Amino acid sequence: MVGLFVLEKAANFGQARVNPRTLDELRARLTADLSAEEVMNVEVEAYAITDWLVGGAPTDGDDDERVARRDGDVILYDPSAAPVELIRRALDESFELQIDYFSRRRGEMNTRRVRPIALEAETYLRAWCHARRDERVFRLNRITRCVPITGRPFERPTPAVSSSSEIGPRQISLLDDD
Repeated sequence: MVGLFVLEKAANFGQARVNPRTLDELRARLTADLSAEEVMNVEVEAYAITDWLVGGAPTDGDDDERVARRDGDVILYDPSAAPVELIRRALDESFELQIDYFSRRRGEMNTRRVRPIALEAETYLRAWCHARRDERVFRLNRITRCVPITGRPFERPTPAVSSSSEIGPRQISLLDDD
């Protein structure tokens, strides 16, 4: 099972020649009798081994403020940010999220209010779920939307209108002598 998870991670970066459908079928067979918690624990170990072998991706904290930031009681956020980026900020800044989550077991989309606790293996969100009143584990690739509870999208600056009479970029030719 660890080998399968390593292959899946390699496939995410285009570094495996195995058909993704084959990986999905193998995952379904190997994990059929396991709980979500058991699968997550094995996957966490597999990704830790992979990161140890090839080195983990460095994180750059400079863009954190562009993803989400507090403004009093409101969280200003970038609505185009990936859910995992907003989840990381929620963990750092301790704010709750509303997520749209596809439950494969039930085959339906749910909206949940969660308090993130931890990211596991860059694949799972461990969070307190208000609807279930219990700690739950969510696969990141099944979260389709993520919004801070007290969130408001950043206001985008309006582009300045040029007063120049020239419209569009000036075209130049590589054959010009000038």
